Amino acid sequence: MTTHNPTAANLRRLLAAANLTQREAARRLHISSRTVRRWCKDGGMPYAVQLVLEQLTEEIKQCS
Repeated sequence: MTTHNPTAANLRRLLAAANLTQREAARRLHISSRTVRRWCKDGGMPYAVQLVLEQLTEEIKQCS
């Protein structure tokens, strides 16, 4: 089970690992770009978002 790490640094790491921009992540998550920017600056990312981004990263790795 993944440990929840809501920090801004973790979100930036997940976005980089998935090769996603903040705008693309927002589109895939069906949330506003402003929300993603806020999380990248201040942290506070919900656990569900972390899980989805981790899953996207794994899918991208498998396709490579």
